[in-house]
Amino acid sequence: MTLLSSATGVEALDSLILRAVDELHDDGTLTDATWAGLAAQFDDNTILESIALVGFYHLVSFLVSAVGVEDHSPGAGPLLLSAHRSRRSAGARERTRSAR
Repeated sequence: MTLLSSATGVEALDSLILRAVDELHDDGTLTDATWAGLAAQFDDNTILESIALVGFYHLVSFLVSAVGVEDHSPGAGPLLLSAHRSRRSAGARERTRSAR
C-alpha cells in the first residue's frame, strides 16, 4: 500500500515526502527523480536522517510483528517480549505467512 495513492489534497512538498516514504517502503531505495526533488528542498544531512528515520520505523514494525505485540498502551508496564512471543500460537504465525 502506498501513502501517496490514499492522500488527498496534499501540497507538492508533502507529496514528494510521501513518495519518498513509499519508495523506501516498497523498494528500499529512492529513484533519481525523488532524490533530486528532495535535494532541491533539503540538505544532504536532512535527506540521510529522513531515510534513517523511515528505516527505523520499518525496523520497529518488523520487531513488533515478529514478537507478536498486539497492543501495548502507555502505562501498561514493561513489555515482556518472551511472554508475548510464547502467547502467539504457531497457527497464528502460519496464518500470517500464508496470507501473503
